[in-house]
Parts: sequence; C-alpha cells; structure tokens
Amino acid sequence: MVGKTIGNFTVLESIVGEKYGKKHSWRCRCNLCGSEDNIISTTNLYKQYSCGCAISSKGSRKIEEILRNNNIDFLQEKRFASCAFGDSG
Repeated sequence: MVGKTIGNFTVLESIVGEKYGKKHSWRCRCNLCGSEDNIISTTNLYKQYSCGCAISSKGSRKIEEILRNNNIDFLQEKRFASCAFGDSG
C-alpha cells in the first residue's frame, strides 16, 4: 500500500501499534493541501475525502462536478475572515 494513491491521499507508511488500536492505520499525505500528518485507518482511507482541508459537502462537490461537466460558469461560496467569528471590527 505504501506509495499508492487512494482518493485524495497518498500512503506514506504503515502504522502499527496500540496507540491506534487494533485496526491497521496509515500515515498519508493529503493531495489537496499537502499535509502529511494524517493517520487514517484502512477503512476510513477508502471513505474519507480529505484531511479536513476541503470543507465542502459531497452535495456541493457533486453540483460543482455537474456544472463543470456541462460548461456552466458559476461562483463558489465565498468566505470572509472578518465574518468567521462575528468580528464587527
């Protein structure tokens, strides 16, 4: 499995030990953001979309895919740092 790309993750090394339970886990690189600090079980490796860097829902990603496949221009949801925590200043 080491070196294999599964979804948006590239497997870097095998992790075995009590700290991660009896399930086999893997240290992976998220190919969306480059983070290499991701410890993921084999089961979740096939289910998990990202390390958390991609915060859009599956529905949002599906709509984006449909629009792009049909050459429909669109603007993605915007975020503003000043609004993140209700900061009015």
